[in-house]
Amino acid sequence: MNVTTEVLVIGAGPGGYTAAIKLGKLGKKVLLVEKHKMGGECLNYGCIPSKALISSVGVFHKAKKAAEIGITADNLKVDWAKVMAWKAALVGGFTRNVSSLCKGNGVDVMMGEAKFTSAKTAQVVTAEGTHEVAFQNAIIVTGSRPLGLPAFPIDGKDLITSKEALELTEVPARLLIIGGGVIGLEIGTFYAKLGAQVTVVEVTGQLLPGVDPDLVMPVTRSLAKLGIAVFLDSKALSWKKSDAGLDISLETPQGPKALSVDKVLLSVGRAPNVDTLGLEAAGVEKDPKGFIPTR
Repeated sequence: MNVTTEVLVIGAGPGGYTAAIKLGKLGKKVLLVEKHKMGGECLNYGCIPSKALISSVGVFHKAKKAAEIGITADNLKVDWAKVMAWKAALVGGFTRNVSSLCKGNGVDVMMGEAKFTSAKTAQVVTAEGTHEVAFQNAIIVTGSRPLGLPAFPIDGKDLITSKEALELTEVPARLLIIGGGVIGLEIGTFYAKLGAQVTVVEVTGQLLPGVDPDLVMPVTRSLAKLGIAVFLDSKALSWKKSDAGLDISLETPQGPKALSVDKVLLSVGRAPNVDTLGLEAAGVEKDPKGFIPTR
């Protein structure tokens, strides 16, 4: 099937669907291509679901702490399956709204994977078949994906990313987070509030690298109150499965350390999703890390 459009937008995350809707309002003929879910990483596996879980777990945590001021609740518990179902319903509603906004503003949506074949053409592979697309202009908004480590390759089961961490059907009893950035600390905090034993390993000398140390101090105190163990200037060296779970070897300033956990969350950065776009065919440059330079 051959398709002709004025603007091809690849990626239906916050940048992509916003650009597509704006162009639609301006009267442009727009084709928006998304290979996974409308709303992208932020809506489906990032900001929205993480804040939903933080909010629900925060209510539970506050209720537990209320005993300190004389307010008690008997048999207080978390129905994790129901929490996750509520989160999924919330995300699903937003996703449907994005689709409705696109449709309401005349944006054509194609669920599939796009690849440039020239500076003015692309190929989109969908469940129904392959489509040849001719366009005048293109917007690349394909976002990023979590990085793994050579010694800790992501498998989605034992070694997980934020995506899997926000979809776990059970609260892990013991969770190791490699990387002390925002994403890892957010997830570690709400799991600690649910009773998980959380350990954070950060290779630099402070949590939230790059953030003013004065701003990091209250975060550090909050983590300590939750019983989260933090190892700075430290590295996770290796892992193996055992009867105790996942046995981890750490290198810390105090010397080697071993611990056993149930899940390892990799939160060490992200890489751009450009590998399969065929940028060379479109004449689009990228830097050694895969990012597209903008001017």
